[in-house]
Amino acid sequence: SRLIRAAIIIYAARVLGAAEYGIFSYVLSFAGFFTIFADLGVSPLMTR
Repeated sequence: SRLIRAAIIIYAARVLGAAEYGIFSYVLSFAGFFTIFADLGVSPLMTR
């Protein structure tokens, strides 16, 4: 999984270029930030 993710990031960096990859990276980090809050409280409810 990590190897595939690393390959995709390297490929995206080569295809998009510096400016577009910066936007891509910003969007991914922004989405990852909100997945932290989306998971709060859901895991304990799922185990019940």
